[in-house]
Amino acid sequence: MTKQSEAQPKQITWQSLNKRQQDYLQAIYLADQEVEAAERSRWSRGGRSRPSEEWRWMLYANLDGHDLPVKRHLALTQLISEGTGSTLEALERRGLIAVRYDIDTYNGRKILTNEPIPAIQITKAGRALVRKALEVPSSKQVVGTLQEWHWRALAKAYTAGEHGVREEGLGYGRIGWNTWLRLRDYQIHGVEYPLIRERHGVSITAWGIGYYERTFARYHELYPDVTAPEPRELHDPFEPFVEVLQSHRTCRACGGEYLVTVTRSFQQDRKWAWSVEEQASRIPGRVTSKYGEIEQCLCQEEEIQEISAPFLALLDRLIAQGWQVSFPHHYWIDYLDYLVGGVSLGRERRWYDPELAKAKVLPLLDDTAIDDARNVVKGDMRYCWNEHVGKGSIYPQGLSGGLSMRPVAITCAKETNR
Repeated sequence: MTKQSEAQPKQITWQSLNKRQQDYLQAIYLADQEVEAAERSRWSRGGRSRPSEEWRWMLYANLDGHDLPVKRHLALTQLISEGTGSTLEALERRGLIAVRYDIDTYNGRKILTNEPIPAIQITKAGRALVRKALEVPSSKQVVGTLQEWHWRALAKAYTAGEHGVREEGLGYGRIGWNTWLRLRDYQIHGVEYPLIRERHGVSITAWGIGYYERTFARYHELYPDVTAPEPRELHDPFEPFVEVLQSHRTCRACGGEYLVTVTRSFQQDRKWAWSVEEQASRIPGRVTSKYGEIEQCLCQEEEIQEISAPFLALLDRLIAQGWQVSFPHHYWIDYLDYLVGGVSLGRERRWYDPELAKAKVLPLLDDTAIDDARNVVKGDMRYCWNEHVGKGSIYPQGLSGGLSMRPVAITCAKETNR
């Protein structure tokens, strides 16, 4: 096992490497970036964050007929031969990579082999050398830009069209699932707009097609070695992609569902960053689900009233209205139903007189163990209600700003609840 060098000798330049060494180092760099993206995706979906020492070593191996990232990227150079070992040794001597032979598991799975398997890790010096030579900007400068392996996967999905990319090897089209996840969970300003979906294996979405056809020239320049078909339709990169689809929304007052037509306009700017403008128009019809009956919204937009006020003031309003209040489960303000009504032995919704609710929450004005973000009497809330329908909802502030999407309380006129 060799010790990883983190200091790049001054005499090591891109030009001092021969073409084969350059291609190998670039391939190892791309594999490293793929593994890093997969690790970020894993812990952003709920897995624990691991130190890089646990995942940055890349096995040069084939499992179940599927090349692991570093072997796959090196294979794409078409330079794997009996000289591969000596090329790796040359890069290691220069402090650009490190190689070890004592790893015999992959994702907790024991690898049965008669010969030791090389595990490769690019050093900081190697990573910096590739980025400088290829003028690769840092990830902070390319938010939303696909890496080479993501672009290769999107090109494969574009080629397959509505027929989809079918399962092959350990992934779809011999491409690992983490790569497809990046396309499925593609985000613009924190909101997901999938480039592919799980249908017929994996299939490109309408937005995925629009994205591909408007970014083809850019990615073809970034990744000329990727085999990607010419777009079926030519579009100016800065021409908006407009998508119209039918969806449903939850009424902010009564909590019922209603149908909408959503028009999304995707726009790319001169710095290659995307933005989305979205407009929704209510349309007639019923929202249905194969899982059961859906409560329908009966509100008209002009009937909905809204105010912002402290929770205690809103309870006073409910007292004056003669309405009742109930406390559904909320993510972080999850104690109100128990505080007001005690232990519940059933699952039926419990309705309370707002005077009782006010008496129960008043002590929260004093010092408590509840932090301010979870204290219902601290800060303003948003109350949306419809006098005509006799229903309303109270929303707290979200933990990261804006309003919570889930109400902390729902209200109704007493005659509505009979």
